[in-house]
Amino acid sequence: AGIGGAIFLGEKFRILDPLAGIIVSFFIVKVAITISFQAVNELLEKSLPKKQVGEIRCDICAISGVKDLHNLKTRKIGNSIAIDAHILVDPKLSVTEGHDISMNIENCLAEKYGSGIFVSIHVEPFDHAHGFALRIHERSLAARAAAPARVARGDVGADAAVHADIAGAG
Repeated sequence: AGIGGAIFLGEKFRILDPLAGIIVSFFIVKVAITISFQAVNELLEKSLPKKQVGEIRCDICAISGVKDLHNLKTRKIGNSIAIDAHILVDPKLSVTEGHDISMNIENCLAEKYGSGIFVSIHVEPFDHAHGFALRIHERSLAARAAAPARVARGDVGADAAVHADIAGAG
């Protein structure tokens, strides 16, 4: 376009050639950046999109025997996906029953996402996990209540105050 414009429009428009070169190089750089971000995300095993994580959460919670789910972690590994999750089950179940539930989850996810999926399920008793989650929530509330005073005194920043109080509360 730049050379054609310079030829057809005359000597005054010879600036069109370098201008066209700059525009083309802009598109090349844009495509290179897009490809680079995709490659870096794949190398760093980026988490799956939130919508897909929500679907996986629903799929797991729909399995009979699963009372709840936490610590769901997903990532893309090449063309496959990896899923790690902690499920909460009735504490009175046998090891075999807990294993059967985890196998049902693996089979369900393999049907939906393909046989190359990597699934790791950690089975936990519902009572233990619920109590643990409640203690963490209580620590979080106490830390958030204490954080403004610590920040006002100049001890730490707001985020550091909350994290320190949660970690130190017991």
